[in-house]
Amino acid sequence: MSNVTVGIICLIAGLALGAFVFYLLRKNQSSSDEEVTEVIGQKLTELLPIVLNQANENLVRMANEKLGSETKQNRMDLESKREEITRMVKDLENYVKTAEKERIDSYATLKTQWRKVEKLRRNYL
Repeated sequence: MSNVTVGIICLIAGLALGAFVFYLLRKNQSSSDEEVTEVIGQKLTELLPIVLNQANENLVRMANEKLGSETKQNRMDLESKREEITRMVKDLENYVKTAEKERIDSYATLKTQWRKVEKLRRNYL
């Protein structure tokens, strides 16, 4: 659990403990149970929305921080992959250019050899 969650739990536990102590003190003063229950209910009604609002704000803030860091990491990963793909494409382009040049050279050599063979064939026939 995060520190914020632990803090919220401790705050709620502290409020409950405070309400219980308040109840015991009021009971020792011979107050009626209904009055104490009403006062505790009013205090909880006042405090719980505040605590829940703060907890919600903290949760949203933490979620935004987490999302921001993950977005930054994803952006860095994409950039790294883009660079790797660019490098691979350049390597492939160089390979294709080299292969094409070798193909052309091989064809030219084959054509030259074929002409020599044709010339020799004509001379002997």
